[in-house]
Amino acid sequence: MVVFYIALYKLCNMSKSRRDDILLNQVTKRLKELRTEKGVSQLRVLIDTQVHVSQIENKSYNLTLSTLSILCKYYGVSLTEFFDSIENEEPDKTPKKK
Repeated sequence: MVVFYIALYKLCNMSKSRRDDILLNQVTKRLKELRTEKGVSQLRVLIDTQVHVSQIENKSYNLTLSTLSILCKYYGVSLTEFFDSIENEEPDKTPKKK
């Protein structure tokens, strides 16, 4: 019986994705700006960092802090600078496509 409850708990928690869409929009927008400022393509970033940045920019991937750190180092900004730049932005108010 205990095994059943453990399996049920894991199943319920696996289906719940913790995702802040407003923050994710701000982060992906800033990452795309940094890539554009550096003048590199998504393919170049993939080759240089082994990070599939197109999935991040398309918001199909909820990136980790480790991945964000790799990209910030590649773009030449600290995590503090990165978050300071998005902290002062207003959230994107465009309606979501369904």
